[in-house]
Amino acid sequence: MPDPVILGTATALPPICVTQSMAKEYAGRRFHGHISRLDRLLEVFDHAEIDTRYVCEPPEWWETAKGFGDKNAAYIHWATELGKRAAQGALEKAGVEASEVDAVLFISSTGLSTPSIDARLMLGLGLRPDVRRMPLWGLGCAGGAMGLARARDLLLGNPDGTVLVIAVELCSLTFMFDDYSIQNLIGLALFGDGAAAVVLRGEGAGPRIRAARSMTWPELTGAAGWTILDEGMQVVFGRELPEITRQNAGADIRDFLESNGTSPEKIDHFVFHPGGVKVIEAYQDALDLKGGELNRTQKIMREIGNASSPTVLFVLENLLAEGFQPGQQALVHALGPGFSSENLLLES
Repeated sequence: MPDPVILGTATALPPICVTQSMAKEYAGRRFHGHISRLDRLLEVFDHAEIDTRYVCEPPEWWETAKGFGDKNAAYIHWATELGKRAAQGALEKAGVEASEVDAVLFISSTGLSTPSIDARLMLGLGLRPDVRRMPLWGLGCAGGAMGLARARDLLLGNPDGTVLVIAVELCSLTFMFDDYSIQNLIGLALFGDGAAAVVLRGEGAGPRIRAARSMTWPELTGAAGWTILDEGMQVVFGRELPEITRQNAGADIRDFLESNGTSPEKIDHFVFHPGGVKVIEAYQDALDLKGGELNRTQKIMREIGNASSPTVLFVLENLLAEGFQPGQQALVHALGPGFSSENLLLES
């Protein structure tokens, strides 16, 4: 049975570029008088190793409180727009017509839509009426990697099939105007918006997905996710995330690689979701990485911050653009709510 292949990837960003200094200035104004030790807490903006991020709405939009309805209307508009742009780019790079797509996996966790966004994209992309649609919600930062894994599952049983994976997040819309918690402040320092798409086929020329594995630690369900409030989605991420990465994710990655006859030392490229500086440091500790193996992940984090599910696909796009050489191996990895881990082994 042939390994499914990646034919093309593309990404899309919203129009508003926000520098980290702009985000810090806004946070200083917004949280002033509402939180103790604010000057010290604002240092997280300086240490996040993020230069720029992109958001869907202009600065004036953030100067007044918005209800869930307003935020979700913006989500539907921008998720449709960015998803379409990313999908069209991936199809063009793959040399695939939209009418050739047999299944669409749409991944998102920062808004709600019924019909789902993939249905709204069908006419704009020119997909067939009988395309299989699979919207996946609630996967958080693991979503992009998990979308690739589920596409692989579909194609293993249908080598002639073509799957389009689209991941879109509007993390900026989850900022809570009247929430003066430290978590809301940290979210403002880290999160951005973006979309990515990947075209895969059951067989052909291109990077092969040789293996994939999901892992969930249900005892850690409180480590990350959303709390749904009247104002919208309130971010949840525990202080234990770096330690979870160091212990659970590190062991999971090693076991996954060993079960496929390889090891971290034999991996040529690490395509990791950038969960933040401390999480990246935890990966380096857990896997004994010392030679700049996560430079690509750090580069994407500097440029777009943490855009949740599509971010790992931004890293993948960067790898494929710069050259994934024949005979090389790449590890795609992301963590997300559940608490869960997604690993894929790619070969060129």
